[in-house]
Amino acid sequence: MGNAVGRFAALSVSSSLLFGLFAPVRGQNSAPPVAPPPRPSPSTEQFQAEPPTTLPPPPQPLQETQKPESGLITGDTIAVNGAELHLPWRLEGESGSGQRLVVPIDILTHRLGARVNRGADGLQLAWFGHVVPLQQADPPLGSGPSAVDIAPLAERFRWRFTAAGSRLNLRIPPPRLVNVRLGQSAERVRIVLDFLGPAPFRVEDRALLVEMRSRDVHLREMETLGIPHQWTPGLLNLHTTILSSDSRVLTLGSPERLVLDLSYEDFLALRILGPTGGQAVLPPLKQFRLNARVLTLGQRRFRVHSVALDLTNPSVTMLPLTGAHGMGGLDSLQALAKTWQADLAINGGYFNRIRKLPLGAIKRQGYWLSGPILGRGAIGWGSGKRPVFGRLTMKETVTGPRGSITVSHLNSGYVQKGVARYTHHWGSHYHPLTQGETGFLVRGNRVVRHFAAFQLKGGVALAPESWLLVARSGASLPLRLGDSVVLDQRLTPGVFGQQPHVLGAGPLLLQGGRPVLNAGLERFSPQFQREQAPRSVVAWGQDQLWLLTVQGLGNSGPTLKEAGRLARQLGMEDALNLDGGSSTTLVFRGVTTVRGRGVDSRVHNGLGVVVREPPGENGSQRSRN
Repeated sequence: MGNAVGRFAALSVSSSLLFGLFAPVRGQNSAPPVAPPPRPSPSTEQFQAEPPTTLPPPPQPLQETQKPESGLITGDTIAVNGAELHLPWRLEGESGSGQRLVVPIDILTHRLGARVNRGADGLQLAWFGHVVPLQQADPPLGSGPSAVDIAPLAERFRWRFTAAGSRLNLRIPPPRLVNVRLGQSAERVRIVLDFLGPAPFRVEDRALLVEMRSRDVHLREMETLGIPHQWTPGLLNLHTTILSSDSRVLTLGSPERLVLDLSYEDFLALRILGPTGGQAVLPPLKQFRLNARVLTLGQRRFRVHSVALDLTNPSVTMLPLTGAHGMGGLDSLQALAKTWQADLAINGGYFNRIRKLPLGAIKRQGYWLSGPILGRGAIGWGSGKRPVFGRLTMKETVTGPRGSITVSHLNSGYVQKGVARYTHHWGSHYHPLTQGETGFLVRGNRVVRHFAAFQLKGGVALAPESWLLVARSGASLPLRLGDSVVLDQRLTPGVFGQQPHVLGAGPLLLQGGRPVLNAGLERFSPQFQREQAPRSVVAWGQDQLWLLTVQGLGNSGPTLKEAGRLARQLGMEDALNLDGGSSTTLVFRGVTTVRGRGVDSRVHNGLGVVVREPPGENGSQRSRN
């Protein structure tokens, strides 16, 4: 928003989707495929790459190396793309349209991922939207499994085969991957892989293996989308061992695509746990986990993601996240978390999206990076202590020989008439935010330089031992060069001054177990108070700190009042609303697991949780930037 003043018991393979969101297979009298679309719109969380302009050269004609006079060749080994299977096979006739290649049906279902169905006219193969009649073997392959003639399939899909002794070499060219995307409904999530042709796939040791060709850009897309995988040339391994039996693999046509259809809970587990199968990256991570649940208020439903933190754990540290170069600029929450090596992060306070500057309190390790504004809600905390919640105000006064000067704001992007103060925590330089600003530079409690408007326009360097007073809209600064000044700073409530970390946002939702929502008191607009939007909340309850996100299911999201009611429903005692809307973001173990409106939004700041590895025998710990 910015501005605001399980187990994967059995992967079933199917050619149509459970609730009709995907296209039917070819040959059925149904509507064309409508979801997920092959080309994403700019407003959806999807990634597109240009498909190759040329197709691979056609394969060589069907051929065999044995040609006995009887025109019959048999064997007991089938190698599919080099993988040997001890299965019988039979090749009948000479090369041409009358040739028959008889193999067990298992080759089609277990190695290609196809479905073999019995229709009115006999068996049919359904594979990536292609429906092809199958001819059962007559005579059968001894007493073994059911067998079919796949010579028509080989001709249709350009497979190659050669017979060498008792071994049949079957080559099924892997298609090129041309797109990776996500589709999402209220209850289901779909990982979609688009191909230039059918892709052989199989479930092996509860992992989904796909034979394909890919460019690096598509593998990077999977990383960006948080899809755990391993890639070896020609084979994609999707880590599906943690999924439940509610998840399914689907093949669809127009274009040929492979779809992993998941419950939302399985999707969350897949992205978070990935190849570790649920094992924590560091031992302290066992102290918290990401949960997702659906809560209701009347007829309205909301999805809530939550993480509970034990701040008394010495291995867990929470701190405000900001960019590496002062208070100017926006970045993705994922990038901010990476900068601070945070294992968990949620978006923080408000900011001016145009100026890319903060609009609220940010205090880290005892230093004010940005001061509070408008008496808005804030949270303050320190190591091993219960955090404090309240509406925070700061009053600064600079007293010189000719009187006192009231400072309206410290290191703030919130601009109004009066005098503001800026330190080196704002950045290396200060540049005017309004026309006609004048200023005085103070070093060692003494005025050392005066800046007229034309001089301030070029920017002023801010050194650690100095600070700048800026007068806006004609406000007076009764100071002269050489004046000695005294700075006085007071916070209300005063307990915030004892907290090494503070983050401001608002409005305050709960305090001491009671609803205290008063958006007007915190100078939020009536429109903002009525708005339904995704929400981010930091709260205290059950002797733990909670990071919460709330998104609407079938609606735009909760109002502020509904966010407070949901927090109480979860057992929270104190709760502070953070920036929301498109800013609502949650990053867990480097993966963006929640996007408020489904898009990656840049933010100014956030709350990050850093988990330190317990010291080893040499006393070493994971370092932080």
